[in-house]
Amino acid sequence: MTSTDHVLALIHRALDEFDDRPLQVSVRRAVRIASLIGDSRAAARLAYELRPTGGDPTANSAVVKRLMADSSTWNEADGPAGEALREYMRDRLRSDNPNENMVYAYSLDSIEFWEERSAVLRDHEDPKAFAVRVWVG
Repeated sequence: MTSTDHVLALIHRALDEFDDRPLQVSVRRAVRIASLIGDSRAAARLAYELRPTGGDPTANSAVVKRLMADSSTWNEADGPAGEALREYMRDRLRSDNPNENMVYAYSLDSIEFWEERSAVLRDHEDPKAFAVRVWVG
């Protein structure tokens, strides 16, 4: 099997199983495919979606560097990793206010967990009481 055939098989599998697997599985597959075809920006961007918050910055950067076609561009502000990080931050801004720089930095695992938890609560609770508990805390 050629490398092109291998990548194509991975793409077919990812698409065929997209609805049957957790989102994080599909994103991990997309990261792998992007890395294999040399799309460093896409690989880095999607890797940020999988990362939990916190952790060791050196270890975190090593994960993304391994995905890049040319890891020497890691520190370049306009390189694929810098572009991917800016895109991630823009997508996660908590507000449209340009003076507020807070972002939602949850991994896909965390987001899926809270969505499932919210669905369970909604299904077993009066909708008005649920809305009050979610907004009030």
